[in-house]
Amino acid sequence: MRNVNVIGESNARERDDSRCEKPLCALIILLQSPNQPEQEPFRLMLRFDINLSMTLIDVPFLDRFQRAADLGFGAVEFFWPNDDNLDNVVAAKKAAGVEVVLLNMKAGDAARGDRGLLSSPSHQAWWRDAFLEAIDLCERIGCPRIHAVAGNRLPAYERSAQIDCAVENLTA
Repeated sequence: MRNVNVIGESNARERDDSRCEKPLCALIILLQSPNQPEQEPFRLMLRFDINLSMTLIDVPFLDRFQRAADLGFGAVEFFWPNDDNLDNVVAAKKAAGVEVVLLNMKAGDAARGDRGLLSSPSHQAWWRDAFLEAIDLCERIGCPRIHAVAGNRLPAYERSAQIDCAVENLTA
């Protein structure tokens, strides 16, 4: 059994929603299996990773793992690899010898305007399937964190309903 810790707006339910103009926040889910040590305490030394989805775009996605390693990065992060076979993603990561420190799970259809579906009541089943798929990939690549994008404010729902949906998705 894994422990799931949610990093994000922990006081979202306590705030006066009518005064809050901020969009729903993104949540980062920290996966920790029982055989992993607790997270390291804060260190003064900063470590940087490179986002393979937003950089090194002059080469195909799978080649970016090795390119990042060649540039001296020991850690990477990336958005969900929509166009790539996940077995190939796992192989590219292993071949490059980099650590994956963050994976953005599927966030819906960007062309349609989706920016995450964690808080969309009409997409709960889709989100749960995507979450399980993200957990599976994270286990395969040794990634301890999933970025679950909460999504846009949806005019059809009250903000509190979207927050309740996100909490339900994360605790179900």
